[in-house]
Amino acid sequence: ITSSLRSLDVRSTRNNPHRSLSRKAAAEHVGVDAAQYENDRKIFSLEFGTDPCITRARESLQSMDGGMELLYSLLSFDPQKRASPLAVINSSFMTSLREDPNQSIANESDIVHSFMAYSTR
Repeated sequence: ITSSLRSLDVRSTRNNPHRSLSRKAAAEHVGVDAAQYENDRKIFSLEFGTDPCITRARESLQSMDGGMELLYSLLSFDPQKRASPLAVINSSFMTSLREDPNQSIANESDIVHSFMAYSTR
């Protein structure tokens, strides 16, 4: 029984390295994790990160009408707050793709299916 308990303890600490640490050591480790998270956030956050690729992406999205708002709405962890496909189509980011109902570029013989047929506006 003792050997079974030792192997169980080894497996549980292998899957959760914090389990083998004392409470104080675990708290210090969490502090290290929090510090690393804050450091990574300063570099890689889309909102204010300093990484050159992140900065370029942020500037590009901010230059497009509704770009950042659309991205944030698509990345929401809460499915109820996440943008639906219809909300994406109707977002200000997609304005330049909307067709002018008064202007037709199709010939009379063309069959045209417009995504605007699904618009709620």
